[in-house]
Amino acid sequence: MSNIFGKFKRKKRESETPDTSPQVNEKASREEASEAISPGTIPHEKESVEAEPGNLPDETAAKTGAKEDEQFSSKQESGLETGVKVSQKNDPSIEETIVGEAPMTVAADQSPASNKHKTPLLKVGQSCHLGNVRKRNEDSIFVLNTYSGGEEPYVPFGLYIIADGMGGHHAGHKASRSTAAIMARDVTEKILLPFIKNETGGATSSQQPIGEVMLGAIQAANRQIYNPDPEKEGGTTATAALIIGRRLYIAHVGDSRAYLLTNHGLKQVTTDHSYVRRLIEAGQITEEEAAVHPQRNMLYRAVGAGGALEVETFTQTLPDHGHIVLCSDGLWGLVSDALIEDEIRGRGALQGCADSLVNYALGVGGYDNISIIIVDFTF
Repeated sequence: MSNIFGKFKRKKRESETPDTSPQVNEKASREEASEAISPGTIPHEKESVEAEPGNLPDETAAKTGAKEDEQFSSKQESGLETGVKVSQKNDPSIEETIVGEAPMTVAADQSPASNKHKTPLLKVGQSCHLGNVRKRNEDSIFVLNTYSGGEEPYVPFGLYIIADGMGGHHAGHKASRSTAAIMARDVTEKILLPFIKNETGGATSSQQPIGEVMLGAIQAANRQIYNPDPEKEGGTTATAALIIGRRLYIAHVGDSRAYLLTNHGLKQVTTDHSYVRRLIEAGQITEEEAAVHPQRNMLYRAVGAGGALEVETFTQTLPDHGHIVLCSDGLWGLVSDALIEDEIRGRGALQGCADSLVNYALGVGGYDNISIIIVDFTF
């Protein structure tokens, strides 16, 4: 991958964004990075680089992440297609759902006695803001929320996507928009519509596991938006959450985040695919140092880089009630996890909560585009 990501992103930060981090000589910065990364593979801001063994510190730790929950400890790597790497974290109590085979209605005898007469419900609040500094919004979000009622309602179905584009003035916003659209198309055509066809007696069009559909969608986006022209290359993060009944499926690349908020607190369930995150996992810097690190916006993995793309995924059974939060680094980089949790717990209206968190990020700088999706689930 060429240096185009870092070049354009760095130009934006110099001309538009007040930089409160210490000034670092470029040569010195590269020498510092070389202590953790082998020569010849220095990642650039919002750039995807090949993560060959030895290029980055502690390869194993980078794949598992220091923040993994015990219930995600069962990991495996499998290939969806040639050249595709998959880092998967699965709840061992869940067997993969095959499209067209999972029931689309809620069976009364499978529901807890206290919930037999409750209709499962997904509620959502969202915001995608330009911010205070940028001249163009390179974030894209997509929300598909379903609801059904009646004696035998369908299971809840919700798809939520955040993509944070980068790559300079040519393709950042296009990359994020295309990625969100491709994922929405594939999930709708290969998961939602087959469910509906089953209910109406029609033939299903796919027998793919749900996780594979989401992985295939990200890989399709990776191929479609890749441009070998160094003057036109672009890329994006992609974080997608799919809820079908009580099952949560997440597919993730980049440094946008997904959180799960339950009675046990707020937990980040994705790993930041960033240079500073690997330095933290290797014990070379602290969280506080990462917040002001001159290379804090560099990614080592992004959609649109071309070639093999490792996608982080996991599935989990959801509790009776809680929240899923997706957000770009324009929000989590300025708003603490504690404040996100307090705001969601303390405010009833989801849209008001989303707007309030965005306004807080704007109030403390709003240097980047700011996106957030908050999902309230009740079963």
